[in-house]
Amino acid sequence: GGLMIGNGTATISDASYKDQSTAGDTEQAFNHDFKAITGGNLEITQPGQFADQEISAVFADSNAVVPLGVTVRQRSYGWSGSIDQDFVIVEYRLSGPADSTLKDVLVAQHIDWDVNISNTDDLVAFEKQTGLTYTFDAEGKHYIGNQLLTQSVAGFGVMSYSGDIDDGFSPQEKWTAMTSRPSADTVTVEADDYSQLLSSGPVFLRPGEEVTVAFADRKSG
Repeated sequence: GGLMIGNGTATISDASYKDQSTAGDTEQAFNHDFKAITGGNLEITQPGQFADQEISAVFADSNAVVPLGVTVRQRSYGWSGSIDQDFVIVEYRLSGPADSTLKDVLVAQHIDWDVNISNTDDLVAFEKQTGLTYTFDAEGKHYIGNQLLTQSVAGFGVMSYSGDIDDGFSPQEKWTAMTSRPSADTVTVEADDYSQLLSSGPVFLRPGEEVTVAFADRKSG
């Protein structure tokens, strides 16, 4: 999934789709706004302190056109052979600039699950009370989604690849999805190739402090 962090249309750092269409060039289709800091390269620990597998990395948004000055300590927790094997917890610990406060920051996961064999028979639903959004196939046999574990849901968006992504995913479209808070449970009516976005916040990143945002990525069927 693509991490997105921002506090306005002009200040979004992400690893999601780019603004303009790239004619199917998968590598060039995504932003690479985040870069590992010195000593922050990805590490896999098996077993970890809290889970059977833990993956950690530390990166900053230094590659963004307009960096926010955010540093992210990401850690994921996965289990096998237990009642917890069907989900992974992804934790982002965010810190801002040393000399100023970043206000009204939203943190999102943008994920294109492509459930089952076909990627064009997906449906997407959102449950307001639980902060859970999930994609499932039209036959209702396979479900996979993510759930916000911290803060309030700031926004939820469903994007069709052909209608919203293929021609580029603009900052305006990203910010609209990050801030469109649903007033009720929702579900798409027609099957398509969808991606889903779930955002958390707003949070304030004050000098010398960290804020944790966490999601559970889960499957069923």
